[in-house]
Amino acid sequence: MATVSRRHLLGMAALAGTLALGACVTPGTTPLPAGEAEALRLSAISVDISALVAQGQGPFATLVGDSLSEALASAFAGRLAPRDRTAPRLVVRLKSLTLSAWSGGTSIRINGTDFAEGGSDSDYLDGEALIVGRRGEIEARYPILFALPSSYSGPWYLADNEQRRAATIAQLYADWVKRKIVGR
Repeated sequence: MATVSRRHLLGMAALAGTLALGACVTPGTTPLPAGEAEALRLSAISVDISALVAQGQGPFATLVGDSLSEALASAFAGRLAPRDRTAPRLVVRLKSLTLSAWSGGTSIRINGTDFAEGGSDSDYLDGEALIVGRRGEIEARYPILFALPSSYSGPWYLADNEQRRAATIAQLYADWVKRKIVGR
């Protein structure tokens, strides 16, 4: 049986903390009233990647933006009402994206379960979801910083590693946007 080291326990605590903070909503949140959130209909959904492009992430920002647009359309499919002139729109502004350099890590096996031991880096997607009224007024704001272990999207050594990581972080970010706006 393997002995659990202090380093391993600290690594596990750090990983648990990262997962717990996976989608923190900052104090700047201005949510919709509960009744409005439950009945929310959206006329359109858009993703603003201009901050990522300005940071030099160009084609990769486009990949993340396209993946997030698809994921949001799927997450809010039952709430889309493109012909409703009174419905607000959802705008997701992405502020920063960090994919950590990751080439696998070591793990320890305890009672048949593998646990990461150190070297667990995280990917981050920071932005905000805005409910924008028909006249351009911001009705609600949901800042979201999402963190995901870099290893979550599968083997690092496959050629499409970054594409999988972009698609995964976009999909999970869309899930958090929906959860923060309308609940599960």
